[in-house]
Amino acid sequence: MTTTKCPHCSAPRQPGHVICGYCRQPYDAEEAASAIKCPQCGTLSAPGQDKCVACQAWIVVACVFCGAHSPHTKSACTACGELFAGAAERKARIEEERKARMEAEGADEDDEDDEDDEDAWEGDWAWCSKCQGLVYDEDPAGKCAAGGRHDTSDSESYYVCSDVEAMEGQRGFRWCKGCQGLFTGGVKAGACAAGGPHDGGESDEYVVSRDRDEDYDEDEGGWEPCTKCGLMVWAESGGACAKGGEHQTSGKTDYAIPYDDE
Repeated sequence: MTTTKCPHCSAPRQPGHVICGYCRQPYDAEEAASAIKCPQCGTLSAPGQDKCVACQAWIVVACVFCGAHSPHTKSACTACGELFAGAAERKARIEEERKARMEAEGADEDDEDDEDDEDAWEGDWAWCSKCQGLVYDEDPAGKCAAGGRHDTSDSESYYVCSDVEAMEGQRGFRWCKGCQGLFTGGVKAGACAAGGPHDGGESDEYVVSRDRDEDYDEDEGGWEPCTKCGLMVWAESGGACAKGGEHQTSGKTDYAIPYDDE
């Protein structure tokens, strides 16, 4: 949250709520417009909440493909875009088709997995010390929400999985050609420091796991997508958000991004 008091009556702001419990006015009109309405009691909860702030009923749906949570009012996963209707059946069918293809080709599943692991990781990602985002470390660097270009001079070399079938985790992450950041929410989503929403139209899809990978020197937890701009950020620090103020996260901050400790 960006403020600790209601802007209308100055009463203490209630965590997770979008409507002031004293004056009944929304804390922020934009946040209220994207709030999740509880199917049981009708209370509005701020984006990023898993349970209703009033009755504690679940207000999100877990995607069977990527595991991400989306508001129950959505018809498809906000992270990977998979439709909720028939999702379990589609996933089972995809797995069966994959096994059948491997058997037809005479492939050994363990050998295929080893080969996938070698090609699954994409390097040259880095942490920006200004905005706290995970960005592709190109020259010139992408535009930073903190002003100017990203500063990755103090960063390790991070790796992100570019093969969504090779690793369990949350799918739907993409590279934004405007700010060079890793973001989630769809091909056009969130807010980019270069203006408008992030643009992932030229990007592969990436998957990020909460599990550690022993093939790399380190796996650094503490990463989480910003619920305002969609950028994957080092959530243990503030950082400048393209939507103004500091980044806001769900509070889980347990995505692990592997890196080489050189």
